[in-house]
Amino acid sequence: MRKIAVTIFMAMAFLLMSSAIMAETGARYYTVKKGDCLSVIGSKLCVSWREIARINKIKNPDIIYPGQKFVIPEKITKKQEQKKVQVKEITKILPVQTEPMLEKSIFVSLLDKSKKQKAVIPAESVPSKIAKVELLEGKDEKTETTTFLNRFDFYLGGGAYESVHENAQGWYAWGKARYRPFEFDLGDNSYARVGIFAFGALGEGNDRNYNYDWEKWAIGPTVKFLGSHWDSDLDVGFGKLYNKGGEDLYRSEQIDDIFLLSAHLNLYPRRDAKKKWFPKIDLNFELTMPYSTRHEHTWNDQVLASDSNDNRSIELFLNQSIYDIDLEKHLRLTPGFNFGIGHNYGLDQSFYQLGPSATLSWHNEDIISISFLNYREMINGDGDEWHWIGGYLNLGGIYKAYKASRIKEATEKDLKS
Repeated sequence: MRKIAVTIFMAMAFLLMSSAIMAETGARYYTVKKGDCLSVIGSKLCVSWREIARINKIKNPDIIYPGQKFVIPEKITKKQEQKKVQVKEITKILPVQTEPMLEKSIFVSLLDKSKKQKAVIPAESVPSKIAKVELLEGKDEKTETTTFLNRFDFYLGGGAYESVHENAQGWYAWGKARYRPFEFDLGDNSYARVGIFAFGALGEGNDRNYNYDWEKWAIGPTVKFLGSHWDSDLDVGFGKLYNKGGEDLYRSEQIDDIFLLSAHLNLYPRRDAKKKWFPKIDLNFELTMPYSTRHEHTWNDQVLASDSNDNRSIELFLNQSIYDIDLEKHLRLTPGFNFGIGHNYGLDQSFYQLGPSATLSWHNEDIISISFLNYREMINGDGDEWHWIGGYLNLGGIYKAYKASRIKEATEKDLKS
């Protein structure tokens, strides 16, 4: 009898204290539905998806399942901030088998055979039936493969150009892959993911009667920073650049050891605020710096003096999105425009480039980006060009969007314990 009384008393205390925690913070809950992903949920509820991931301790924000129930953070007032310490003190006296989930919910650990499952449960529903929860941290092969693919980025791109005043044209293709297995919490809703990247490109063309082809590759460390309404990539690599060409009796071959610095910044506070006009800004920077050059060129098999052209270049491009057009519920087309400047130190030529662009997004992932009819003006020399088309395909983004599209509505069977 005494044991029953103690059990009832502890259960009542548990429920009362849990209710107190909820009252202090005004917690909200959201149940994942078909087609949801964290970015969609955050946009729908006007909350940063990264804050949802942090509050619910979601280690892989790209994997969520129907039927999951997430705590949705509210805007914290100064008065609530002052009460946080009191709330945390209350959570310390909760039963040993539970852990405080910040100040807004109870984080309950469930044991199922040899595997541990974790679920975020509203305080008022404990200890009633628990909704079925997929394993997010299991060591099974499927989970490990999914985690790897969600930390893996893969882009394929290319383009074609033609001289405005001369008989010259060319094409190029490129690919970039990144894998960032390590993640660090920087505080203030910011994260950093660190790993390795590899980049490769090739192309060919002709300049009047001079035919040429080239190849370029680099490999090195990469880091991605994620904030509340922005994210950025920084790639630092070392590699090689090959150039080869000829005209009549002239032959040229150059091999450069290069340092490559590439940076990308996305700013989208207006999109997170559901603003249609000018929702996003992209900035791209690239520096190619040869540090060792081996150049051989000949006329009728006679060796000539080495060329001073070292292929050193620097570029900065801005892409401004103009308007988000919703084609379907999770499919979006965003027209925009490009503006870029750059300098080729070997040729001592500067340029600016301007033209329209468009981006197709699926489940909030930019999967295709195209630039067309971009004009490149050489500021201090000839060689003006029409860049008829250029862009990239985001294969990693397509995979993540596909995973989001496969989320199905939770059934009664799914929700049974």
